[in-house]
Amino acid sequence: MARVLYGLFANEEEPMSPAEIAAEYGLPVEAVQEAIAYCRSNPAEIRADWEMEEASIEEMVKRNPGYLHPSMTCPPSIG
Repeated sequence: MARVLYGLFANEEEPMSPAEIAAEYGLPVEAVQEAIAYCRSNPAEIRADWEMEEASIEEMVKRNPGYLHPSMTCPPSIG
């Protein structure tokens, strides 16, 4: 969940403030700020989770060349 909250905060196109995220998810602002700080510390658990997700997406694209994951803005080149 921390990654989700941080992603909303760090989104380059439409970043949300901690207060906006807290309101959207019904969380205390302090909890959102704590999640953001945790992700900024680059913990190994978050990195490992991200790497597993990226590998899964890459595998899906290899098996289905036309597949466009919601987090992708355009299909990657496969080579």
